[in-house]
Amino acid sequence: MAEPTRLAATIAPIVERRQKLGISQHELARLAGVHYQTVHRMETRVQVPTWETRQKLRRVLGLPEERYITVEQRNEIFMELERPIWCVINQNRRILAALHADVDDVYQDLALCEIRAIDRYDPSKSTASVKTFAMKNVEAHIKKSFAYFRCRGLGGAAARNLESGVVVSLDFMLEAGLQFAV
Repeated sequence: MAEPTRLAATIAPIVERRQKLGISQHELARLAGVHYQTVHRMETRVQVPTWETRQKLRRVLGLPEERYITVEQRNEIFMELERPIWCVINQNRRILAALHADVDDVYQDLALCEIRAIDRYDPSKSTASVKTFAMKNVEAHIKKSFAYFRCRGLGGAAARNLESGVVVSLDFMLEAGLQFAV
């Protein structure tokens, strides 16, 4: 169970807004695309949903995103980490070429991954700095995409024999629930 102050800070606005709007737990779950048990367990203080799930609930209820870092701070951190993203891409350029991946598309996916990591960074849950946390997410993100394509037979000779290029959508793979241990 999460500590009470953390629970109150993340859950209370969602519960209060749901009640104020007169929306049932079932309706909120349906509108947000989450399971009813997720909403019920959150409100009965059994568990705190993931950051991503809380954002879905907040969007449905018209609440602002939950943040520990301001948008201005996030943008500053992102600009500092732009070069390291290109380093990750360059370190994996051979694999990306074998996949016929568009490097600019890969950059955009990794940049989005970094922005999302910065947004969900929680200093109470991580001993790493926000920059380290974001870059570890970027590195894991690109490895997940390679694992996905290897599992689907799109690596090596199969990728080179494709008649048209493959556009790598790392974001799609994460949304599809791909899991990879780093």
